[in-house]
Amino acid sequence: MTRDEWRNHLLNGTGPLALENLEQLSPEPAFVELCRDILKAPWPEFDETADPAEGYIEALAFATLGLLRLDETLPELLQAYRVADEQDYDWIIELAPSVFAHIGASSFQVVLAEIARLEQEPKILLDKPNNPMWLRFYYWGLVHCLQEIGSHCTEVRELVFK
Repeated sequence: MTRDEWRNHLLNGTGPLALENLEQLSPEPAFVELCRDILKAPWPEFDETADPAEGYIEALAFATLGLLRLDETLPELLQAYRVADEQDYDWIIELAPSVFAHIGASSFQVVLAEIARLEQEPKILLDKPNNPMWLRFYYWGLVHCLQEIGSHCTEVRELVFK
């Protein structure tokens, strides 16, 4: 299937991306590459004259990559989540905890490492009035993602409560 065909299926929820087919969805390289490319910033501004689904294509790509549970896409998903917080893109912000929880234990380590990295940055300190607000939301959103991963993944709960 071509990139254009995959893009149309992503936008319309048809073919292999139709609801009834999602359980059989496999990581076709052309589709995974398309989703990765869609998630690369900068994202286009919303165009009210375009197909409404085009305005949500980043969220559709984000959610669908999460459904595939590919560890190698975690860096792109994490970066997209950061961009979403910076640009106040609510669709991905709201999807992120569920997407990372669906991926499971491997996402726990990635999210935890990002939190540790942020805690080393002086910008994250909450008592600094000139710090960007989105960075604080991103940090606390990551904490929420960890909670979701832990509540849905037995392997993580066993690791944390050993």
